[in-house]
Amino acid sequence: MASTSPPVETSDDAANRRTREIFGICCGLGAALLWGIQPVVSRYGVLRSLNAYDLAAIRFFVSGLILAPVLFRLGLRGITWFGASMIAVGAGLGYVLFFNLGLTFSTASNGVLSRRAPTSLFPRWDCTSWRMSFPTGNAWPASF
Repeated sequence: MASTSPPVETSDDAANRRTREIFGICCGLGAALLWGIQPVVSRYGVLRSLNAYDLAAIRFFVSGLILAPVLFRLGLRGITWFGASMIAVGAGLGYVLFFNLGLTFSTASNGVLSRRAPTSLFPRWDCTSWRMSFPTGNAWPASF
């Protein structure tokens, strides 16, 4: 039986791995920053001249512009257009409107506390109302 030695990592492989690790850390920090600043910016917008519907329209317009090239390049990868639109409406629009309407009547710090409710409610409403697939068994209690 021949012994196999572990593959030797070259300096290029190590550099690529290190670059991917740094990129992953930066993406994680960026996501945390965006999630942390959203209630403050949304509350500021609600207090000034925007309402919850304006904030939702801005959020979807900007994210649509950013992700349109990705969608055109990669496609939907097995999801139907109907399914993709139901995910956007149920998990996206409901959450944003619920959260921003809540910020209309509360402070930004209290809005952060109410973020968990729409996150767990709207995707389930979407899945059950349109008969799409949704988690079964022990996956439901773990998400609450």
